[in-house]
Amino acid sequence: MNKLKSAFKKEKNPNGKRRYNIGYIIRNFYDINDDKVLNAMISSYRRLDFNLIFFAGKIQTSKINYFDKEGLGRKFDYHKLFDGLVLWPTRILYDLGLDETKINNLLENYKNIPTVTISIKNKYGSSIISDNRIGIEKAVEHLVNVHGRKKIAFIKGPEKHFPCIERYEGYKTALKKYGLPFNEKLISDHCQFNMDYGENAVISFLKEKKLIPGKDIDAIVIPNDLLAIGAINKLKDIGIKIPHEISITGYDNTNQGKGLFPSLTTIDTQFDLVGKYSIEILLDMLDDKATKKDIVLPTKLIVRDSCGCHYDYVNKAGKNYLMDFPDKNKINKRMLTTKERINKLNSIYVSFDNKWIDNLIANFNKDINNDTNRNFLYYLGQCIDNHLESGGDINEWHNVISEIRSMTLSSINDQNYIKRAENLFHQSRAYIASHQEKIIQTALNKYIFLSSTLPRLSQQLNLSLDFFGVLNKIHETLQSVKIPGYYFSLIDNKSNLKYSNLVLFYNSRDKLYIDKEGIKYQTSLILPDKVNLGKEKYCLCFFPIYHRDNKIGFIIYEFIPEFIFYYESISAAISSALDVSMLIDKIETAQKEKEKLLMTINTKNQKLKKAIDTAKKANNAKTRFLANVSHDIRTPLNAIVGFAEVVKKMINSEQAESFINIIIDESTRLIEIINQLLDISKIEVGKLKLIKEKFDFYQLMQSIKNLFENTTKTKGLEFSININNNVPNILKGDSLRLREILINLIGNSFKFTEKGSIQVSVILLRENNRKASLKFIIQDTGIGISEDKQKKIFQPFFQADDNNNKKYTGTGLGTTISKKFVELMNGKIGVISRENEGAIFWFTAVFDIVTDSIEIKSKPNNNEIPAIKKRNARILLAEDYPTNQKIVTFHLNEFGYEVVVVDNGKKAVDKFNNEKFDLILMDIQMPEMDGIEATKIIRSHPRGEKIPIIGFTANAFELEYKEYYKAGINDLIVKPFVKYDFLKKVFEWLDKGEN
Repeated sequence: MNKLKSAFKKEKNPNGKRRYNIGYIIRNFYDINDDKVLNAMISSYRRLDFNLIFFAGKIQTSKINYFDKEGLGRKFDYHKLFDGLVLWPTRILYDLGLDETKINNLLENYKNIPTVTISIKNKYGSSIISDNRIGIEKAVEHLVNVHGRKKIAFIKGPEKHFPCIERYEGYKTALKKYGLPFNEKLISDHCQFNMDYGENAVISFLKEKKLIPGKDIDAIVIPNDLLAIGAINKLKDIGIKIPHEISITGYDNTNQGKGLFPSLTTIDTQFDLVGKYSIEILLDMLDDKATKKDIVLPTKLIVRDSCGCHYDYVNKAGKNYLMDFPDKNKINKRMLTTKERINKLNSIYVSFDNKWIDNLIANFNKDINNDTNRNFLYYLGQCIDNHLESGGDINEWHNVISEIRSMTLSSINDQNYIKRAENLFHQSRAYIASHQEKIIQTALNKYIFLSSTLPRLSQQLNLSLDFFGVLNKIHETLQSVKIPGYYFSLIDNKSNLKYSNLVLFYNSRDKLYIDKEGIKYQTSLILPDKVNLGKEKYCLCFFPIYHRDNKIGFIIYEFIPEFIFYYESISAAISSALDVSMLIDKIETAQKEKEKLLMTINTKNQKLKKAIDTAKKANNAKTRFLANVSHDIRTPLNAIVGFAEVVKKMINSEQAESFINIIIDESTRLIEIINQLLDISKIEVGKLKLIKEKFDFYQLMQSIKNLFENTTKTKGLEFSININNNVPNILKGDSLRLREILINLIGNSFKFTEKGSIQVSVILLRENNRKASLKFIIQDTGIGISEDKQKKIFQPFFQADDNNNKKYTGTGLGTTISKKFVELMNGKIGVISRENEGAIFWFTAVFDIVTDSIEIKSKPNNNEIPAIKKRNARILLAEDYPTNQKIVTFHLNEFGYEVVVVDNGKKAVDKFNNEKFDLILMDIQMPEMDGIEATKIIRSHPRGEKIPIIGFTANAFELEYKEYYKAGINDLIVKPFVKYDFLKKVFEWLDKGEN
């Protein structure tokens, strides 16, 4: 391959002096400070004779940074291509961390070329640094001297962000200067530059640290505007008045801060000067002129509303422009001098140049004394233009006019002067309003242009699916927006980045070049020598091209400054279109091979597709099937349990009572199996949630010990529970799920242990942030578990004893459900075991610690019927299952209640319309009309607004209960139910209905 030369030739200008090539390397171009630097460089480029190229290593749509350690941006041979570089290291490395080592490594790459760094000192060249300390000191000084603030808080920025470290030091220096104590409670944790962190800092001050506005904190100094905006929004949300109760200052003078209410008092870092000086320093270095190694730029305080300065003046500015002429007898004879007015305005509007105020009032005095003069309005226009160019806010000029008017009209004693003054004030406000409209309209036109054009361009780019077609569409797209030149290269090999292929370029010298194969060249040269950039000076902008975080190549535009954000959007659209076209090329090749293969396996493929469809349908139906099966099982179980309770009370035979107890116990066991199946289903679809409630941990463990007391005696085993003394007594969490885990694991130990002991230990692993992490250990001397089966023990339906003649019964769901519950409790679970040597199951769980004293009520005895609250009540029972009709009627008749039974919702509505009832028991699922629809109809009736309605349901999915309550159901009884629970709810709601 022939040796390639770079297109970036160092040409001579018309005067014979060589034109320098200067590069500016940055992470991206969508930050306001980046924009200021960029515009200042463009301004210098237009005035001076040099070539300029911008390098953006990142765009918003991807995480990749081309200037990372292995990135393409590090491969460019800058010292051969350019005479000098401007670097912003903290911006380049923002995604990669800001530690000193990475910054020094970055600067090491560019030590052989004259460089100017922004914000960071450069041991190999010069640097421009904003005086971050002084900026913060100015903000604190203003808050203390002008507003009398004494309790001033500070929000820290990113931990390794050097400017923020300096800003924090400036804050501490200012406190010492004004004799204010340093208070740790007034300092936030480190925050990233976004609004969410600003909101969190406010929450930390006011809610966590319990600082009282006006008493403990009266101002917050914030080292970034985005943080400040988040803080202001949060303070407004919680009802804190800004700036009356808390003053706020920001840093960076962003557009968002200007548009905020109240508008943000902030520090302007004067990055427009950074861009200007960086170019001038480089040119001086290249011309061997003496330069200062480091330039420290002063910062400027921009006073707006959030500190308290302009807040009242804005209100004044909104009132009537004309004021009533004062009574001549009450005119203030002493007129403020021009010097007094200037001093007063300068003390308030510190963000303005003092010369502006001086000349503005001087011209006002000239015009008011001679109505033929027009100097005031002309000079006002100049002031506004200069103010806007330096990043100022046009709204501040309404405040200036209001202040001049207030000072002037209160001291003029001549009606003619007053009329002239009012005329000038009218004209100046009209001028400011007109200027505002132009600014808004310009921004709106740009927004309309971009918002209407970009979607159309993106659509055009994606019309062609083949690669060559996409290249043509890229050219058509860039031509349609009149970009004068563009150079698009693809990386030849994404693994080493050494070579690239220029596949498309266009400019006024060479016109159009499109070639799918492209011109291969060394990537380090950026462009091959074939490209003719011409002898005229040029300004270019480099943008990376990638999609789905894959590096594709890069595109270089001949630069139009007004469209910098537009370039980024086009680059993102090109990335997407290219990625799709390249993918389609691969797909088409693969498709031909696939078609051949499909011809031989078509029959099998069809069967596979059918099997997949069947599996999907089965999977989708599984959850609903379990719910329906549960409903159908729970309904007859309700009758079994209910009548077993009735018969138990009627028969005195000890043997009969024993048999009935067996029926009840086995029914309860069946319910547990159903609940386990449903728990698995709920967990899989994400519907199972933990319920956090306060509970007595020691009482819970004692109840578990009592539960296994009979089993312990029957099997002749030793059973103990040991709890470390440091385990808290009262915790907050889901005690029912914890109980279920322990019962499952302890129950397994009893099942598989024939002799020896079962020991349960509970220890406190750690306690912090009001949370306790507990570890539970269940150790037995049973049959143990083989190593190969330990890996599967927590899988659904797996049993260690899985042969046909198995000795131990069970569903194999206990350990699976326990594992799911433990994970929901932010814990882990495991097993240690050997065959015939016992097993140790352990798990951890996290609970909230309850410090306040609470009373934990013991659970009632289900055999005790609650006291009767009301007699002679009429109850409407809507239930379609005959056996459930009988058991409910029997329980209610026992207490003297009259029960009217219907078997569907329509009949329930008819009965309600024609008869009076004290309570309605409504089954949810019934033929003809279900309980939900019937409830809605009854609630729409005037008499139905207050009657208690209790629903019967066998539905196990609690998320659907919300729909029942929304329809008008007051309470729910879940089938199967026991007599105590049923009667308790009936008595409670009869009592509520009566009252």
